[in-house]
Amino acid sequence: MTKVSELYNYIISDARGKYGEIVPCGEKTDLHECFTFEPELGLLIFWFLCVGNKSTHTLTYRVTAETWGAKND
Repeated sequence: MTKVSELYNYIISDARGKYGEIVPCGEKTDLHECFTFEPELGLLIFWFLCVGNKSTHTLTYRVTAETWGAKND
């Protein structure tokens, strides 16, 4: 498993712990498709639908080259 996959799985698990049952937003079919990476800001944004209250939520994480798995060339 890559660092990115591990990070995605950690964030999905964190969201489930905070919000209960969650599903992808819009036309997405998998929670792993619900991430946006903003490299210039160093942010990873996870967006999803909370089934319990039918509302959209986002979780934002600051990521570094190390946590993202980038090589330092």
